Amino acid sequence: MIVFINEALKEHTLQELDRIPGLEIITDPEDPRTVGTEVLVGAHNKQLVERMPQLKLVQLLSAGSGDLSDIPDEIPVANAYGAYGKGIAEYLLTATLMFQKNFPMFMERQRERIWNRDTPLYRVTGTKVLSVGMGAIGTEYLRLCSMLGMECYGVRRTLHDQPAFVKKLYTMDTMDEILPEADFVVLSMPHTPETAGAFHEARFRKMKKDAVLINVGRGTAVVTDDLLTVMKDGWFRGVLLDVMEQEPLPLNSPLWTAERVVLTPHIAGRWTSPANYEAVMSVVKENLQRFLDGKPLLHTIDRKLAY
Repeated sequence: MIVFINEALKEHTLQELDRIPGLEIITDPEDPRTVGTEVLVGAHNKQLVERMPQLKLVQLLSAGSGDLSDIPDEIPVANAYGAYGKGIAEYLLTATLMFQKNFPMFMERQRERIWNRDTPLYRVTGTKVLSVGMGAIGTEYLRLCSMLGMECYGVRRTLHDQPAFVKKLYTMDTMDEILPEADFVVLSMPHTPETAGAFHEARFRKMKKDAVLINVGRGTAVVTDDLLTVMKDGWFRGVLLDVMEQEPLPLNSPLWTAERVVLTPHIAGRWTSPANYEAVMSVVKENLQRFLDGKPLLHTIDRKLAY
């Protein structure tokens, strides 16, 4: 079976894949054997897919799906769901502790050479945390928060599988009940018609003025102009965005200089990061073996749900 790798995997990973009996690994797009590709691993585009008439599976390295319009509906697409849970959850926990101890403000004052000891520091024990998204990322994040004594709530598409460390689950339709109580609102949702623009001005104004908003899911979940509007009115003690509506973030975006906003360039879930790489490759190797053996694949994407 020919597998075309369309990403720069580490040499040891390529060697491990090459040792799997029955696999023929190709990494050069000019290789004439590409026409016989049955599995495409990594990035895809219409031109590439059209050159692979025998394609039977696309294995993504991301936790989401993105635009799949260039892949025929009959070809299954699998992602690396679950591989990012621990790495991104640690990122989120770091951000939570950072805001509770006011590190962004101290860093800004350091740049301005201001010696001010009046900045408040907060305990994490008893803090109410709401995870909007209860997949591998949101669930692992709340698990870590619960270990530090935080009060955990979650939002998922349907009410099922409530972990013992979660006090209560809500749906997208009922989460406004808990929003006014949450000290941290953390978004890890996939992009779907239901989540696009879900956090807009009216919803922001239902939240605590001194709440912290963090988004590591999809930038489309947050209406940026509305966020900036409410922040000018005093909302939010802090905001951390790892994802934005438009990426790369334009140089003229007000987010770059907005007070109380911390930005990272969509790196919490980079598959190339040491925090995530081996876990992602583990999913890839498992699915290739399953495909060879004719077994059900892990994490195939439901195109109607978009995840």
